[in-house]
Amino acid sequence: MTVEEFEAGVRTGVIVPETPVEVDGAWIAAREWPTWGALRTSTEAQLHALWKRRSVPWVTALTLGVIIQVFRLEITKTGTTLGLLDHLSRDTTGILERGEGWRVLTYALLHADPNHILSNAAAVAVAGWALETLIGHRGVLAILATSIAAGATLGMLFSPEVPSVGISGGDFGLLGACAVLGLRYFDIIPVAARAAFGTTAALFTLWAFIGGIT
Repeated sequence: MTVEEFEAGVRTGVIVPETPVEVDGAWIAAREWPTWGALRTSTEAQLHALWKRRSVPWVTALTLGVIIQVFRLEITKTGTTLGLLDHLSRDTTGILERGEGWRVLTYALLHADPNHILSNAAAVAVAGWALETLIGHRGVLAILATSIAAGATLGMLFSPEVPSVGISGGDFGLLGACAVLGLRYFDIIPVAARAAFGTTAALFTLWAFIGGIT
């Protein structure tokens, strides 16, 4: 292969450290060629190492499990008895006047109907799995918590009189992170991961936004 092809392969993750390359008639591992170290930035190395590891996305799985279980309780007598909507929804009065700060996060566990939870769960599953595989558990947990809280804050600012439910804020955070990562680091994201990042995630985010405001 040419030097240009080698450099492109290193940047995209096609050529891994163990890939044999021929240099001056001798075969060596790619990592032994000086160009390898020059091409591998710390960010790139971290992204490829995490994706290669493909650890179980337990934050995403746990989030999906909890919102599905809570929805099951919501549509049964048990859910009615627990008063989940009254205690967990994003209620501005409860948060600001009664000090029920947990509502800033717990409203994301509730959903209005099957279509609501299906669309939100699908976004969490796709974007959350991709992100967690690429940036790790703590990164996804931080994005989820921050974006859910941001959604509650915006809800209190623009619709203070209307309680809200749903993990849409978390969806936007996850999808937005996928879009930013893909658009900024597309060349160094592993080829197998690219379908969930960049333009694809940006289009899904736009679609979700338009659906939300309409």
